Amino acid sequence: MSARQRVLAHLLAMTGNASTLAEKVEHEVSLGREPTANIATALAVQALQIDTMAPVLADLDLARAQVLVRGPQDAIDQAFAVLGRTPTVVAPEAPQVAAAADEADDDALGPRAPVIRTTKDSRKTNVTFLVAPGYSFGQFANLDMRGVTVAADLGFDSSRYLSFGAHTAFGSLSGHYHDFVTDMDVSVIPISLEIFVRGTYDRYWGEAGIGLHTDLESSNNSAGAEGMGFSMMVQAGADILRFDQHRIGAFLRYDNQVAGESGFSAFTLGAAYRY
Repeated sequence: MSARQRVLAHLLAMTGNASTLAEKVEHEVSLGREPTANIATALAVQALQIDTMAPVLADLDLARAQVLVRGPQDAIDQAFAVLGRTPTVVAPEAPQVAAAADEADDDALGPRAPVIRTTKDSRKTNVTFLVAPGYSFGQFANLDMRGVTVAADLGFDSSRYLSFGAHTAFGSLSGHYHDFVTDMDVSVIPISLEIFVRGTYDRYWGEAGIGLHTDLESSNNSAGAEGMGFSMMVQAGADILRFDQHRIGAFLRYDNQVAGESGFSAFTLGAAYRY
C-alpha cells in the first residue's frame, strides 16, 4: 500500500512553474503518449490489487530474487501465497533481559559513579637529587686555585621539565703564592649554600642558583675564614646513561662570589648522577 501511494504521489505531482509543466507535456508527446498520460497511469496504479500481480510476476525469473515484506503476519502470508513463494521469517533480536535487569538494579541503587582511568607514573616520588663531583679551576684572592669539589642538590619536580630546591657545594682547592718576599702554599675550602631552579628537556638540563658563600683559608702562616658573601651558580649537563629514573652524565658549572672579600670564582667540570 505504501509503495502504491508513493507512485501515485509522483505521477500526480503538479509542482513547478509553467516552464516545468510545459517540459513535462513535451516529454510525454516525444514518447508518443498523450499529454495527460500520467493521469491515466495513476488511475491504473490506483486500481491495482495484489491478486492481479500474479500474471505479471509469472513473467519474472524469481530464482535469484529477494523479496522483503514487512507488516502483520497474516497479510504477509497471504501476499507470499499469491506470489507462490515460501518466505523465510527473520525473527527480531531477543531483548537483552539481563542487561535491562542490571540497569534496573543500577537505577535502584542510584547513578553510577564516573569511571576515571589514569596512567600510572613510573616515578614513585617527585623528589629529585643530584650528586656532582668534579675538578675546579678558579681564583681566590687573585690566586689561581685548582682542586676537587663536590656538589649536591635536593629538591622537588614540579613537572617533567621544572625542578627546584637547595644546592650546596664544597671542595678543597690549592695554589701557590710567590713574590720577592713571600713564598707560600695556600689552600681553601669553598662552601656555598643556594636555592636552585632546574630545567630539563630530554637528556639535557640546566640549573641556576643564588645564595651564600664563604671560604675557609689556610696557608703556611695562618688559617681562618673569609667573610661570607652572596653567590651565584649556573650549571648545565647532559645525561649519557639512563636506566629507569637514574641518570649519569657530564656537567659544567660556574660559581662566583658576587659580594664578598675573597672574590672566589671557579669553573668545574665533572660527572653528575641525577634522580
